[in-house]
Amino acid sequence: MLPGFAPRLRSRLALVVGVLAMTACGSSGASPDSGAPDAQAGPADASLADGAAGSDGSADAHASDAAASDGAADTDGGPTSCAGQADGTPIAGGQICCASLPIPVTANGRCPATFHGSATGVSAAPIVGAAATPSGRGYWLVARDGGVFTYGDAAFYGSLGGKGVNNVVGMATDPAGTGYWLAGADGGVFTFGSATFGGSLPGNGVTVSNIVGIAANPAGPGYWLAGKDGTVYALGGAPAATSAGAGVANVVGIAANPSGPGYWLVGSDGGVFALDGAPFDGSLPSQKVAVSDIVGVAANPQGNGYWLLGADGGVFTFGTGNTYASNALHFSSAPLVGMTTSHEVFGYWMVASDGEVFVAPNAPPESTATPAIGASESFLGQLGSFEITVWDASGQRNCNEGPFAQIPGDPTHVIGRYNNACPNTTNWSLARWTVDWTGHRLTFDRMIFDTRAGSVAIAGGNSLSTYYDATILSYGGELWVAGECGGTIAGAGTASACLGPLSTSSWVMDPARTNVVILGNQSLNDGYLYSASVPKLLALQGGAYLYWSAVKIGATSGTWAAITERGTQLAEFPKTNGLLWAARTGGAVGSADPTYTDEVWGLGSSNADDVVADIGGIFTDGTSVFANGSLAGSACSQPFWPPTCYALAFAKSENPLGHDIFNTGTVLPATELTTSTGGELRLFTDPGHVDYLWGSYFTNVTGPRPMPFTGTANVGYLLGYAIPPRTPFFGGL
Repeated sequence: MLPGFAPRLRSRLALVVGVLAMTACGSSGASPDSGAPDAQAGPADASLADGAAGSDGSADAHASDAAASDGAADTDGGPTSCAGQADGTPIAGGQICCASLPIPVTANGRCPATFHGSATGVSAAPIVGAAATPSGRGYWLVARDGGVFTYGDAAFYGSLGGKGVNNVVGMATDPAGTGYWLAGADGGVFTFGSATFGGSLPGNGVTVSNIVGIAANPAGPGYWLAGKDGTVYALGGAPAATSAGAGVANVVGIAANPSGPGYWLVGSDGGVFALDGAPFDGSLPSQKVAVSDIVGVAANPQGNGYWLLGADGGVFTFGTGNTYASNALHFSSAPLVGMTTSHEVFGYWMVASDGEVFVAPNAPPESTATPAIGASESFLGQLGSFEITVWDASGQRNCNEGPFAQIPGDPTHVIGRYNNACPNTTNWSLARWTVDWTGHRLTFDRMIFDTRAGSVAIAGGNSLSTYYDATILSYGGELWVAGECGGTIAGAGTASACLGPLSTSSWVMDPARTNVVILGNQSLNDGYLYSASVPKLLALQGGAYLYWSAVKIGATSGTWAAITERGTQLAEFPKTNGLLWAARTGGAVGSADPTYTDEVWGLGSSNADDVVADIGGIFTDGTSVFANGSLAGSACSQPFWPPTCYALAFAKSENPLGHDIFNTGTVLPATELTTSTGGELRLFTDPGHVDYLWGSYFTNVTGPRPMPFTGTANVGYLLGYAIPPRTPFFGGL
């Protein structure tokens, strides 16, 4: 923690716009394909549903818990907060309410499509389709064996999981959203909930094996089935169907026109057939775009137009009324298989065959311009975000614990600070915490460096009364923990960085082998103190490195003037009881020492980075070094507090040390990031090997990509979100 930087944690779980609570209850959907013939559906098809709650996606690491926002009392007759307000309700500050949280006002007052969870690792059979609820607050996923998985406000009405079916190709919901149909490749139709059975192809004596999709008649009743050859079958009272015509052999999906008659068929080459009154708004062949991997089509429910989806995640937009389009890169190793949307939201959901769900757009639209075909984005927050809460035996702690660091090789434990006298913000201990990946909570396990009883003597005749902001690495057969430290430290004028080994048997640090490595002092004799704040450890190709935020503080005024990031290599020195020291000196070095430390992220000339360059986390893929920093410029009237002017930045370098290696290195474009004042982000990996970033987040962020937690302004909360596993920037971590 930077000196004087003491945000507190919020007392309740929250959601981020783009992420809602996953309420998944459904069939197991996990039975292996049996190869048994598909059962013909009839009016009693719902009896085929097993109805039992099985695997429900609860292990999906991208879901979050949700809570309504705190809000001020209404004093002027109109709402001032989103507490108890319906979606789309305008409130003060040019905002509307979405899922009880305020977001910047959007065109037509609609809320964005949001993430509710994925079925990754849940279904043994591949996912083949999805359907959204009428409210836009949930969706269903269906697997090839007929297993149904529910998320958000989607209710479970039954499934075919475990019934021996292995040829389901899609699903459609009835207009009320209280039932659904599943369709098989042979044209068999299975009904659940309030969905009314309107017939099937086997029941009508039609023998086929090439059905690719089902679409409900928006005006009711009935539904259409589409074949790969472009033949459309109207059942259950749906208007008589027109087919695509002779010579068609590559249809992959069907979408009903939500604002009039007809429907669209799409081919794998992006060819579009607008039939029975549905307007034609273009196709890929007509725009000279050559593809062969289109897998589905979805109608824009707010206006004319439609989207086409490629297996690789490419999204193609058509129609002058289709203004809410946003493309999202496909980060799954599995191909995308379908997309869905709802009239009550803007945007859409895409699903991969492994059950991964992607949502777009990721922020309210800034204009009505239709994105260019082929445009794409790899927004880090798109896989879902969540707030992390901290607990001990007495309940949830609101004591500003964090940042945390994952114990190498252990996805279920982290280390981080422990407030000795909550809400005191000056005395800390270091503790080990247990991770609940499903509930997104950390629970106190044990102290690893305990200063609750007073100062603890360490090497070199120093003693520590506070130790916090831990980071950890494995080096030389031991675990080493670094942290910001203070107490009776010779030569220190502000926060220093300390380092010591952590026993893997007792899980306690050895004070006798804990030492001050980077000294917060007046090393440049220029009238300023330079702290060694928020240390970060890195192991790379056999070497150990330590980085810290050198806060430049007036020696007499105490006023912060700037922050730069510095680093040095470490080495073990057996003659000093096996301590790790700065490699170039064999001892401690000053925080801003120009000879034995490197300014790895310095101050540039632009207003974006000429006051603060503060790294919160450093990690590596074994070749490149990645750093995430909080940047702030002279445009801020108060560049350090409140944190409204901080911007999140990521950069990478092929070298662990060197002058300004991150400021001049490869930078992740701002369009890939949230408009966030988040900082101190560290890399974590869950038991399923999904990579996440955890760090702080402030409520008062504004911009085109907000992640708006609600709460007290300028208060920091603990945030986590997934790194897409195939981003161009991070590669395969």
